[in-house]
Amino acid sequence: VENGHELVEVPVSFALTRLNDLLKNPESQDKFPARIRYYIRDVKLEIHPILKVYPAQISGIISTEEEMELFNKYINGNNKVDGNLYFHLGLCYEELKEYDKEMEALEMAVKLNPSEAHYCNILGTLYRNRGEYNKAEEILKEAIKLEPKEWSNYNTLGAVYRDKGEYDKAEEVLKKAIKLNPDEWINYNLLGATYRDKGAYEEAIRILTVSYTHLTLPT
Repeated sequence: VENGHELVEVPVSFALTRLNDLLKNPESQDKFPARIRYYIRDVKLEIHPILKVYPAQISGIISTEEEMELFNKYINGNNKVDGNLYFHLGLCYEELKEYDKEMEALEMAVKLNPSEAHYCNILGTLYRNRGEYNKAEEILKEAIKLEPKEWSNYNTLGAVYRDKGEYDKAEEVLKKAIKLNPDEWINYNLLGATYRDKGAYEEAIRILTVSYTHLTLPT
């Protein structure tokens, strides 16, 4: 109990999401103590440690530039950090189009939280965008190992194989993406483009027709 209020341990991401939702509600805003509503502006981390991990991750209150500045100030202040902080710092850099720094932040996020498949997926996408296909393939295979039922991991890996000209491998993983999520048109679209690139035009037409009509392929 702190200041008459019972504190309950919950995941940090849940706490911040809940706080953010409440702050968006005009009827709830005035019910929050000022030190919670405005602590991120001057980095007065006086609240319970459960929220100290993210000194700036309450969207809509400050600008991306201010948020990024506070993230870096927090990291450089020898505070305890985890992969989630670097992940959200990377999102700030993405909005500011500072892509090298975005990748560095995502690499640190994966280093600190290597079991987080979502971070691996995004980092793989960043590597692919930079043409670093071997790195992209390696980290996306790790994402698949961590979350073998997540279709987007196979989709992104398929895009990497297509970029490398390894069309058979691309076809294999994209079919897995379709099997996991038969309603996602982008899987069909990418597989159709792969067939087109390898010269299998009839297959390309068939699969792209499915893409545009959002139909599931017959078994």
